[in-house]
Amino acid sequence: MKIVNIVCSGSFNQSVNFNALLSLGPQIFQYDPEMYHGAYLIVNSKKITIYTSGKYIFVGLKNVSDIEKQFKSMKKLLKPFLEIECIQPPITQNIVITDRISESINFLEIVEKKSKFKIEYEPERFPGMIFRNLQGTCLIFRNGKILITGVKSLNDAQLIKNDILEMIK
Repeated sequence: MKIVNIVCSGSFNQSVNFNALLSLGPQIFQYDPEMYHGAYLIVNSKKITIYTSGKYIFVGLKNVSDIEKQFKSMKKLLKPFLEIECIQPPITQNIVITDRISESINFLEIVEKKSKFKIEYEPERFPGMIFRNLQGTCLIFRNGKILITGVKSLNDAQLIKNDILEMIK
């Protein structure tokens, strides 16, 4: 399984003064209120979206271990600008993963089985099969490639993959 994107969010538990952050310079802090109401911090070559309300969002991480690294770097950078050190650690909202489960998959055979799994297959609307369970959603393509999204952990992704492997047996 290859992680394509991790999205996390959290809060500084206080409002953020964007005018003060302008002193970080445009290589680190980017804010254009005419374009967007949020601002961007560039930390470890990744953008963190922040809002004056104190909310923040990490996007584009490719490894679960990068979450803590990004959080610590952000805290260190913003410490002089925050009134209290009460930053909520990021909570993983979504992990997007790609993988391959087979060389080819026969969608009609799966649909005919009327499996216990929740699947959608409408070839006129979408060239793949959509699989859903409590952990998340997976797009399955005939060539065996899958895209898992909506999971909050790698364990959840593995549970989806296991269900798909059981379904295509």
